[in-house]
Amino acid sequence: MDYKIVLFPIVREKIASIKSYIALNFSKELGDKVADDIISGISILKIFPEAGFDADLKYHIFDPRHKTRGITIMKKYIALYHIVEEDKKVVVTKLFSVKEDPIKLFR
Repeated sequence: MDYKIVLFPIVREKIASIKSYIALNFSKELGDKVADDIISGISILKIFPEAGFDADLKYHIFDPRHKTRGITIMKKYIALYHIVEEDKKVVVTKLFSVKEDPIKLFR
């Protein structure tokens, strides 16, 4: 059975922001494609929720409620998420550029 993907509102906003930026500076078609590619990259977690890396270990992010994982998308973005096994859900909590400092996201 596939897992359900749940995107936090801030993740939806980030995807919309990326799409708008690319559409404004390049083309609407490219903005649409990049947004679709980000969603597709996240969607792999429906089938393989453990596909990502251990973000707790890599970024020293420790949330006592769950183990945080991360997945690199298109070599440009990282999505942080956790798995809720009992509900068969993958909850995506953050999306950021690989050029950003992830530690600043948690301050």
